[in-house]
Amino acid sequence: MLSDKLIECKLGCYVSVASEVEPFLTKFQSDQPVVPLLYDEPHSTVRALMKRYIKSGRYIKSVIVDSAATAAQLAAIVTKASNLKQVQEISIGFAAKAGLKKCNESDLGKLTFLKKLSEIFARNDCKVTGTKPTSL
Repeated sequence: MLSDKLIECKLGCYVSVASEVEPFLTKFQSDQPVVPLLYDEPHSTVRALMKRYIKSGRYIKSVIVDSAATAAQLAAIVTKASNLKQVQEISIGFAAKAGLKKCNESDLGKLTFLKKLSEIFARNDCKVTGTKPTSL
């Protein structure tokens, strides 16, 4: 038997993230030439994932959309605490949010889970862009 009280929430969150990443992966597993899409598609996928934990506003709209944005700029954005959403505001998906409400984990345990999830999102975005966040 599983002893993790947050397993339903974790799985719901992973399903939610996978549903955003799956179209990107499916598109690039084709035999058709997809090289012209290699700029727009990763940017839109990273932008969608960043909206989950980065405060909306100029960071997502200008830096990430801007073609001059570098991987180092992205790493600076995702590692700076003032750019991140509050832990309670992180978008984890509908099923995960419902699972979080009905689980019998303590509030501290729930907040710890959300904080770790924010760090996982940031690390994932840095891996996608090829940067190495030093503060995570």
